[in-house]
Amino acid sequence: MVASTRSARKKPRPPTPKKSRSKSPSRSRAKSTPPSPKPSQISVEMSPLQEILNALSMTAPLIFMLKSYPTPTLAFPQTLSTLPSPEQLIVLSTLLHCPFSVTYHIRCAFKWYKHRINNRYRCLDQTFIHFCCLTYSYALSGWLWYFFMMAVPNLYSAYW
Repeated sequence: MVASTRSARKKPRPPTPKKSRSKSPSRSRAKSTPPSPKPSQISVEMSPLQEILNALSMTAPLIFMLKSYPTPTLAFPQTLSTLPSPEQLIVLSTLLHCPFSVTYHIRCAFKWYKHRINNRYRCLDQTFIHFCCLTYSYALSGWLWYFFMMAVPNLYSAYW
């Protein structure tokens, strides 16, 4: 008797409508396009022309800075009590960074490396990028506390 009352309470489900399989124009176009490449198939290397342009992009600002610098000498002041001028800091740090950057990008352009990422030239390029950021932070702000505050992340990143 209990079984008969339970079956009487259940309502029958209405039949589900069948979906039509008509082809829409967007579906037919989607099948004709080639599938997108997998992330492992995407090339992340720059072309040799791009690498040469990267090297030239480092030398152009340096040439401009050296030509527009007002004094012929880039030597530091004679006494240790005065710091170099902001212009001297910017020119000198860019001058120190330029050979490492140009060397790395030229080596990448001609594929003169065993491994593109794990090599000393990339490490030197990025280390001197952090050095430039550090010297620019003082040269552009003029505040030593800002220089020391920026020294923490830049020295940490240059080391690791």
